[in-house]
Amino acid sequence: MANSIFRELKMGKETFLPVSVENNIFKMMWWCEPGGGVPNHIHPHMDEHFTVLEGEVEFTVSGKKLIKKPGDTLFIAKNVVHGIKNIGTTKIKMEVYYTPVADTVEMFKILFFLNQSNPGSASHFVKYFYMFPRLGLKPFSLIPSPFIMGIMNGMLSIVGGLAGWKKLVKAYKQTN
Repeated sequence: MANSIFRELKMGKETFLPVSVENNIFKMMWWCEPGGGVPNHIHPHMDEHFTVLEGEVEFTVSGKKLIKKPGDTLFIAKNVVHGIKNIGTTKIKMEVYYTPVADTVEMFKILFFLNQSNPGSASHFVKYFYMFPRLGLKPFSLIPSPFIMGIMNGMLSIVGGLAGWKKLVKAYKQTN
């Protein structure tokens, strides 16, 4: 099925594989190439649960660095600032759960929609940040500083307007 989110999505150094959505739990597999990662952010509407399956992962949680290895788990409550980095020489693999689901499924639908025209581009995350408020969705993640987030939203409005991203929002609405 074309709109299914239950397939691999590669973007930059990251690969996502949504696995299930049940009982208000969104489960996915996540891989990240050496040197890749996710900058500090928060999830305002959900908790995040990690299980490291392969590789060595550096988490930064509320400014504190934690190293996790295969078999280790980590729980991060909503609104806690955290980031992730692959500090090893091999790809990392983790199982990740989000509770509650919030608009996580919609985020993946948007990312798969964007990926059709330029497969693998990490810039899809930027376009997602432009699109989600215009679609009336809850944000998946935010930059922890409201001031910086406000500047980013202003810049996205300008860039998105100049780049014609309103057409993306319209096209997405027509397909979903």
